[in-house]
Amino acid sequence: MILLEGETMTFDTEAATRAAAVAERLQQAGALAFFHDLVASMWTTNVARYDDALGDTARSLGMQCSENLGKRLYRSRRDDVLLDAGLTVGRRSGVVFCSFGEVTIRLVKAPSTSGLHPDWSTDLEWESNVRRESASRNDNVYRAPHQEHGHEALFPASGLGASGSLNEFFLVWNGLLSETPLTAGWLAIPTLRSDHVAAAEPLWRDEAAGDSVDARPDVPLGPNVGEEPKLHIRLKKNIREGNNGR
Repeated sequence: MILLEGETMTFDTEAATRAAAVAERLQQAGALAFFHDLVASMWTTNVARYDDALGDTARSLGMQCSENLGKRLYRSRRDDVLLDAGLTVGRRSGVVFCSFGEVTIRLVKAPSTSGLHPDWSTDLEWESNVRRESASRNDNVYRAPHQEHGHEALFPASGLGASGSLNEFFLVWNGLLSETPLTAGWLAIPTLRSDHVAAAEPLWRDEAAGDSVDARPDVPLGPNVGEEPKLHIRLKKNIREGNNGR
């Protein structure tokens, strides 16, 4: 079981294991640092030009960032970092996605109100056809048991079907609209069930400079674009250890 800080739901254990395994593969391939830098640099740039006086809103900022991420990711499709990592970037019906072996990954922004600690059971809904189709493909190969918060089983619950067949993933990210525009990212397995997410593995969470948090030493983090605040990055191993097994 993986229970992320600030959350109120228990993930299906086999789906959580699958998400952790794919996240580990991304990290070993060097793709995790690429995605973090892509999100953090884009978010910092857009927050810097955000102007409430002009009528900017958290919603318009999120839409702008999602558009920017899609275009920047697609333009990077021939970068050596992605090619060496085994990531193929494609576009279908105007939506950009990544293929990583048998896995398909789409970038999804969490609502601004969820901050860096989403409640996975309530904060995200898969409204677009593309996202619903991704979730449906997961449900067709794997059916997780339903668990109500406060009524979890005494023993870990397993889904019906092979969790290794869960191949549709969302790289969910969010950022803080503040002077220090921190970001966080998770690798989530979408489902059409009421809990929306079968599992979510933490990938990174930025910490303000000065906090005693070190980046995972085997993951090189390149400089962000433009003049950006110095951040300490908590990659997924540090986050899970910091939760003391929760």
